[in-house]
Amino acid sequence: GLGRRRPWAFAGGWFFLILAPTSSVMPINDLAAERRMYLPLAAVMAGVVLAAFLLGGALLRRVLPTGPARRRTGAILALLLLLAAAGGLGALTARRNALYRSALSVWEDVLRQRPGNPRAWYNAGVIHGKAGRRAEALYCYSRSIEARPDYEARVYYNRGETLAAMGRLHEAIADYSRAIAMDSRYVRAFVNRGAALTALGRCDDAIPDLDRALQLDLRSPEAWHNRGAALAAKGAHGEAMRDYRRAIELKPGYAAAHYGMGNALFHLDRPAEAVAEYGRALAARPDYAEALQNRAVAWLTLREFGRAWADVRRLREVGVEPTALVQALRAAEGGDGGRRTADD
Repeated sequence: GLGRRRPWAFAGGWFFLILAPTSSVMPINDLAAERRMYLPLAAVMAGVVLAAFLLGGALLRRVLPTGPARRRTGAILALLLLLAAAGGLGALTARRNALYRSALSVWEDVLRQRPGNPRAWYNAGVIHGKAGRRAEALYCYSRSIEARPDYEARVYYNRGETLAAMGRLHEAIADYSRAIAMDSRYVRAFVNRGAALTALGRCDDAIPDLDRALQLDLRSPEAWHNRGAALAAKGAHGEAMRDYRRAIELKPGYAAAHYGMGNALFHLDRPAEAVAEYGRALAARPDYAEALQNRAVAWLTLREFGRAWADVRRLREVGVEPTALVQALRAAEGGDGGRRTADD
């Protein structure tokens, strides 16, 4: 049509030329996106308007005689058609906007139409996980794996992370292992499997995982921190401190690493330095209950009872009642000449 200079071909050429850059044989990440149709559809709508005008005019000429009546009827019909089109398209737009109210609603719409889509299940799981809905996230990741067991390593990794957060460490380790089997360079899977093994007391199994993570990425603060935690669990507090320091260098204000450093210092009988590290952890995370509790214990060791009680108050503010610590404080103060604080 374009070669023969047909007027109707202009709309078709317009449509395909505008669409071509984003919808061709060139590879792109997203297989489909509605926004790509916005400009090309202008050609279609122009064609629809012209067709309605020409067909409506031809129909009126057949039905009505020439004169004011035809013009009046044509204007009324055009207005009704305009209102019907605007109302219908407006209703469809409102319905589509309701679907786009959140990322989750979009993926749920995909799943209504394609319940076996592993990508949709995975992304729904990610959204639930970020919102703290672990049970829903776990369900979505499991459905993604059911739909396609070899879809992507990250599905197993994310399910492992969710299981670990729920305290189901053995299952988490199995998922991290599957992710590593699919991607032998998956640093975060090695890091998290090492952390889970440490939590189960299997430090000798954890350290090779963390060594491997560091071979792959020496700039991973989580890998340095987790290896420090595994070494500390084995009683190698001096070595653990070196790893914690490296984690803090890579990630200033890393609360967990400062907390681990404080624990290592305390075990090395350096409570004053431990107090400083717990303070740095709390500067990064003011509601860090474990750091508050351990700092209170360090203050108690230093016989700084007032400061220990101050940390007890803060623990209570974050919803923790340190019964054993309070008893230890009372006993220590009682043995210190019977002195009591107002907090007691």
